[in-house]
Amino acid sequence: MSKKKSRGKVNSDIIYIGIYVLITIILFSPFIFSNKTIFGTDYLANTYFMKSFLKDYVNKYAAIPLWDPYIHGGMPVVEAMHGDTFYPLSWLTYIMPVHRAFPMKYVIHIFLAALFTYLFFKEKGVRGSVAFLGGIVWMLSPIMVSLIYAGHDGKIHVTALLPLFFYIAEKCAKSSRLYHYIILGLCYGILILTAHLQMAYFASWAFGLYYFYRLITITLTRRKILFLVKNLAMFLFAILLGLGIGSLQLLPQYRYVATYSMRTMHTEETKTGYEYATSWSLHPEEIVSLFVNDFVGTSVGEKNRYWGRNPFKLNNDYIGIIILFFALAYVIFSRDKERWFYVGLGLLTLIYSLGANTPFFRLFYWLVPGVKKFRGPSMIIFITSFSLLALAIYGLNFILENGQKKKIKEYFEKYGLAFLVIIGLESIFVTLAGKGIISLWKVMFYGGIGQKELVAQSNIQTIIGNSWLALVSLLLAFILVRAFSYSKIKENVLIGILAVFIGLDYFRIDKNFIKTTSIEAHYPRSELVEYLLAERAKEPFRVLILPNTLPDNYLATFGIEEVSFTAMHGNHLRLYDEFVGRHEQTPNLIYPKFWDILNVKFVISSTPYDFPFLKEIRKFGGLILYENLGYIPRAYTFFKYEVLPHNKVLERLKDQTFPYREVIILEEHPDITLEEQIDTLTQISIPLIKENKINSFVVEINMERNGLLFLSENYYPAWRCYENGKERKILVADYTFRAVPLEKGFHRLTFKYFEPTVNASFRISIGTAIFSIILLALSIMFARKQNLKVKQQGK
Repeated sequence: MSKKKSRGKVNSDIIYIGIYVLITIILFSPFIFSNKTIFGTDYLANTYFMKSFLKDYVNKYAAIPLWDPYIHGGMPVVEAMHGDTFYPLSWLTYIMPVHRAFPMKYVIHIFLAALFTYLFFKEKGVRGSVAFLGGIVWMLSPIMVSLIYAGHDGKIHVTALLPLFFYIAEKCAKSSRLYHYIILGLCYGILILTAHLQMAYFASWAFGLYYFYRLITITLTRRKILFLVKNLAMFLFAILLGLGIGSLQLLPQYRYVATYSMRTMHTEETKTGYEYATSWSLHPEEIVSLFVNDFVGTSVGEKNRYWGRNPFKLNNDYIGIIILFFALAYVIFSRDKERWFYVGLGLLTLIYSLGANTPFFRLFYWLVPGVKKFRGPSMIIFITSFSLLALAIYGLNFILENGQKKKIKEYFEKYGLAFLVIIGLESIFVTLAGKGIISLWKVMFYGGIGQKELVAQSNIQTIIGNSWLALVSLLLAFILVRAFSYSKIKENVLIGILAVFIGLDYFRIDKNFIKTTSIEAHYPRSELVEYLLAERAKEPFRVLILPNTLPDNYLATFGIEEVSFTAMHGNHLRLYDEFVGRHEQTPNLIYPKFWDILNVKFVISSTPYDFPFLKEIRKFGGLILYENLGYIPRAYTFFKYEVLPHNKVLERLKDQTFPYREVIILEEHPDITLEEQIDTLTQISIPLIKENKINSFVVEINMERNGLLFLSENYYPAWRCYENGKERKILVADYTFRAVPLEKGFHRLTFKYFEPTVNASFRISIGTAIFSIILLALSIMFARKQNLKVKQQGK
């Protein structure tokens, strides 16, 4: 009898997992059965370049690049985070074409989201069919799948992994087994390596709070303080293991973001810092969209239908009225105390997601460590959705177990009818009010709607249609549960219909955010690229991409260094960002002298220019390639300098009388005496850059008198300069570049990138991972021996 039951359970698991696989294949079939990639705004604008760069470098040098020379004048790779460099699934990049490997992570994570959700609810004692439904809801939830359109892979990774951590936390709290805690530590390290530290931080809140809740409730049942202490010690140990494994994604980044990143301009403790932290919050209209799809619209598609308060919206946060219906039923009818945990977690994260729209965010901002470093409170809404899902699954499970009892049946009918009346009246009101509903919303919640009111009014038919769809969804759920309560249908029929209906409801939304595209359409190897590559073989230089010409990172993907007016990466060096003046009303890149210092040899424009310092090379389609005749070579020698405070350097560079080609600006005096020369414009010897391996390069120069070697490369303290084994000091020059004082004579200088924090964190990550795996194997062996010993004693 027991064997048959066990086989049945195994077969059910296999069937459910098989269905998850099938749904995943159907969802991604246009990608899976093609050689295309999946469209993603950030993916095609940034990540494809970064992944291509990483793959090319690893293939060529069998090492990880530490410096990216192709954008923003050069920037760190590990510290500034070039995506999920160390996340295990990102290693698909090295065995598959980049344009296939990156979307394949979506495919795998959508499946894993279903699997982990199923495992968690099964562990909680939920009926298998209901747990299966939970997996379908989470894997197809637009709150995760819609992130594909924006190319936000890190957010998808964390959202998919969240149920896994609830599952492991439950295992740890119940079993008190060391190996469960070690697994938690290993998984926590992987969570950190997803590279979306903000989402991982939010996920840590969620499963951490859940673990402590479960541990306390179990301890109160067992009434053993030793149990509490033991488990807390093991939990702390697990978190330390995770932090150790993830240290490569934590320690270098923490120091960089706090000190060198352009993000320090936004996260300082000022009014601007608070505004930065609360930017991209959710607003009342977005909250309605959780249950009435597209109420606030999105910016996806041919027509921008988003009328909310953020600049744009590329995702969909819809969870649906059915989930709310079952979630509230569980809160109302169940006496399970655990429901209040999910209610509390859902409300906590919902309030956080609203940012400055409530006064409570100031408490988070000032009291909770780390909040000041992030923006986009709306990201936390995935935890709100998971809390609702948990309540809904427990609610449905409760109904299946108690719904045929007379008292519950009567109460549920009244609850369902009341819910139907409320949503029905809302649908009728929205239909009759028409565009007036937007005027009412404006008066009540959105006084500053402005021109977006027209966008909202043009979306009214969609709002009306989805309001009625919400009512139909609710009616279906009510009819199904009532039919089950009166033994008209069986459990599997109820679950099957709900699974199909919710799946199709989500799928109609998800398909709008999964678009395949040819990578060649975005990164064609054009004649312009071929020309610039031929020029690059002669000497290093940068290309200024003027607006309305080429997309960011297009040239960088082919190994051509580029300069742009845009943020591109968004976590690059602050000194560079201030040098180009991207944050200024009039960017410094408007001035050609900044092009010269930045080693901009070529300029790409869509508009003809007639400037004496620009020479037209040729036209490439609608683009014109100019040569900047006054560019300063990448390596250059100066024999005069000025020393100015850091905050005075840009002002001096902008001075029209400043001879920037003759005089270099330093922020401290060099340990060298320069000779007075009449002819300071003569380059006696041109420095040569050789053996450039990105992480290191060599400069050879014959100095016929004392001077300064200038490198149009961003200054960053990880760069070291050596000559004959002796380190030479690198100075900050012209605000963000490098200079090395040199005496008269021949010099062969080796520049190497060496960041002790990166090296140390790499050793910590690898060492902790190996230690954890060995300890896991030993603890499992020990647990098995203990179990065997107990069985033998029992016999």
